[in-house]
Amino acid sequence: MEAVAREAGAQLGLRSNDGTAWGRWNDFLVRIQGTPTLSQTQYISMALVLPPGTVMQSLNAIISNKEMWKNLGLKHAMFRLDSQYGIVSYILMPAIRTPKVEDILDTFRKFTTALKPVIPSYPSTCEKCGRDVNRLILVNSVPVYMCDDDLTRLQQQFTQVAAVDRATKPRWGLAIAMGLLGALVGAAIWAGIGLATGNIFYLVGLVNGFIVAVAMQWGAKKVTGPMIIMMVLFALLSTFLGVWLWITAVGAQLGYGFDLINGLRVYFIYMGEAGGQAFLDYFFTLVPTLFIAWNVAKRAKAAKPKLDIQA
Repeated sequence: MEAVAREAGAQLGLRSNDGTAWGRWNDFLVRIQGTPTLSQTQYISMALVLPPGTVMQSLNAIISNKEMWKNLGLKHAMFRLDSQYGIVSYILMPAIRTPKVEDILDTFRKFTTALKPVIPSYPSTCEKCGRDVNRLILVNSVPVYMCDDDLTRLQQQFTQVAAVDRATKPRWGLAIAMGLLGALVGAAIWAGIGLATGNIFYLVGLVNGFIVAVAMQWGAKKVTGPMIIMMVLFALLSTFLGVWLWITAVGAQLGYGFDLINGLRVYFIYMGEAGGQAFLDYFFTLVPTLFIAWNVAKRAKAAKPKLDIQA
């Protein structure tokens, strides 16, 4: 997708950096991006930077006009409005083959022509101070006009923000405490369901993993790689404790007393006799834990201070 995005950009007279074509096209600041070859989802993203004076109500009204986009052969669901970066984009996601350059250009022209009535011409002025400037740069994948003074200030601000981010450490103490609490709560739920029904429901492991991951995320505030490993360990501990408590409680109901040592002995006998089936408890615990951890890590990466400037 990167190659066809660059080729389409070249035909529009745009500059190219890696898989991104960008620059000024007619009255717009535009960007066309293609996903890397090994990306799980393949698509082309075409975006317009919203200039000062854009009336968002009018823009939203035209984006919401499903009938108009349908007549143009575009899908309303593929529009994205990013208010943080001030861009409106359209996602071209082919069903099977990589789109041809002509298809990308045709979609791009329909997209920009339809939005032209509600998006003013982008002024050639610094977005910070408003002074006339001819230099267009790419800041975090968004084309902007910026003077030397404001670019220097932006770099200084980033240095300060990045330093604060590096100095912010996870709250290990509270995270471990919350992980242990979550493990005990999950174990109690597991044992309680086991006692109430007389059976082991492997899907209860999903609840254990979810409780531990959410509790540790709340306690840590900042999640790192080692913190994710701790999430997994506490989730597995929760399932182990749940099964152990359930077996011990069943023993007490049968008249053997609430003997944790004996319950542990029976637990290992159960694990040996049940074989691989016994590990389903832990498998279903890992699924939500790893899913939540992956999402947390993804959000943490997106929130990390970033300043990528290309001329």
